Amino acid sequence: MYKYGILLLAVYLSTASALPPCVCTRDYRPVCGSNGETYPNKCMLNCAQATNRQITLKQSGPCDSPAQPICVCTFEYKPVCGSDGKTYPNRCSLNCEASVRLAHEGNCAEPVKVAQLPRCTCTKEKQPVCGSDGATYSNDCMLNCATQFNPSLRISHFGPCNSEVKVVEESSDNTVAPCTCTRELKPVCGSDGQTYTSECIMRCRNKYATVAREGPCEL
Repeated sequence: MYKYGILLLAVYLSTASALPPCVCTRDYRPVCGSNGETYPNKCMLNCAQATNRQITLKQSGPCDSPAQPICVCTFEYKPVCGSDGKTYPNRCSLNCEASVRLAHEGNCAEPVKVAQLPRCTCTKEKQPVCGSDGATYSNDCMLNCATQFNPSLRISHFGPCNSEVKVVEESSDNTVAPCTCTRELKPVCGSDGQTYTSECIMRCRNKYATVAREGPCEL
């Protein structure tokens, strides 16, 4: 019996009621039963018939996946905000998305856009300065770049502003954008091969970077 790879298989229906032992091979030639179940081969379908004689062979090959229900909604415009952050024209349109729940009535809030500053070239030198806006800049050059957006900005004092600071870094696309990070030292290695003092600082400097691993990058 084992010479031909025959196994003794105990087949169970979806109702979890045990069927009598059934001897079938491992041969995978799926068939679809009239009950909508796909069986590995015709022998396994025959085994299922032992407790349900109404099961017949519907077709060779696996059963077709059930068709997705068609969702019909009116053109009524009563916007609602979904849990995915998207605005739907009405409650019906939202309900058509099975995994989305209602967040609130009305449009979702527009995302806050970070002001894009003109291209500014600075070194990566770490000599932090505190700006009059309460933000800590990597160096005075970075602060000077930010004055293009805020002409009244001045150096308040040298060194970081406080323990939880708004760090302003030059991003990968050479623009300056503020991010709020703490001073915690939890170095991470970014997907760009750079070591950052924390994940927050990494996302501040390069919005496209992801954490490759905890700790500094290997040299």
